[in-house]
Amino acid sequence: MNASKQQQIIFNYLKENGKATVRDLFIKCNINSPTKRLSELNKKQPLHKLWKERGNTRYVEYSLSDGLV
Repeated sequence: MNASKQQQIIFNYLKENGKATVRDLFIKCNINSPTKRLSELNKKQPLHKLWKERGNTRYVEYSLSDGLV
């Protein structure tokens, strides 16, 4: 699957689910390099990043910026 197709899958996932973590995209969308694809997608259309913490683990939750559909 090419990078452009994976970016579209991520965009659609965010549109349908509202938010995602790298782990979500790796497991649920079967994307092997979600961090790289998110970075590429962010250059085309800015993503909202929210840092979260669970125990001693910090992670980022990604969502579409306001106005993007």
